[in-house]
Amino acid sequence: MALSHSPEIHQVLLESTHEVLGKGQSGLLQPGEKAFWTELERLLTEQFGTLTGRGMAIRMGRSGFQTGLRRWGEMLGFYSLDFRLMPFPRRVRFGLDQIARFLEERTTLQMSILEEPEHWIVEIRQTPSCTNPTSPVLCSLLMGMFQEFMQWLGSGRFFPVRETQCVAQGSPCCRFEISRKPLE
Repeated sequence: MALSHSPEIHQVLLESTHEVLGKGQSGLLQPGEKAFWTELERLLTEQFGTLTGRGMAIRMGRSGFQTGLRRWGEMLGFYSLDFRLMPFPRRVRFGLDQIARFLEERTTLQMSILEEPEHWIVEIRQTPSCTNPTSPVLCSLLMGMFQEFMQWLGSGRFFPVRETQCVAQGSPCCRFEISRKPLE
């Protein structure tokens, strides 16, 4: 069984794919959820090559965050006065926890949020029922989502996000480090 996701997540993924690739390119994807990740990886690699394809997936993740924010931001508490008045580090932690909970309910991903002095850490595992390793395209898409979340939360400042471990390369989880300091 491959990574699965709910129809509402699938719709956001399709919208972000259309936005980044255009309807012509994204129309080459099969419409169903079942083979979405395999098809997306194939399309990006064949059309753009590995590096550019991963860059396109990062952009899709950024677009997907914005689409998700419009759809579910209120439900996640991102527009509440309490959230807006939290100190920045608490807003980041609260937001990452909310994103993790939301995605765990709608996908086969399991997420852990950790804190280190210089970084927020997001570790992502697939549920045991998922036998295919996470694809680099999914990791790039998630990296883009975290980048856009931090840029939105940080009033336009860019906080570096990097993947330090990947299931596709034999690690037990995909691990993302989000810098606590924005680029100057």
